[in-house]
Amino acid sequence: NSPILTEKATLLRKINDTMIDTNGVPMTTLYLKFEINGITRKFTVSGRIYRSVQENSIGLLTYQGTRFISFESNGVKVER
Repeated sequence: NSPILTEKATLLRKINDTMIDTNGVPMTTLYLKFEINGITRKFTVSGRIYRSVQENSIGLLTYQGTRFISFESNGVKVER
């Protein structure tokens, strides 16, 4: 298992990726793209988390490997 890390991060972009499956059904995946110590990382998140954060926010990101755990910015914390 990867360690759980909490680091200062900037939320660069919110990404809404919609694809149409073979049955014509739209499937949406939501991502948050962060910059952490000069490295860009992308995490899949739920709609609740996606709607709760603002692009260009700076805060504390907690994650484990590729798994988003939480992001706290301006005193507001959103958790998985």
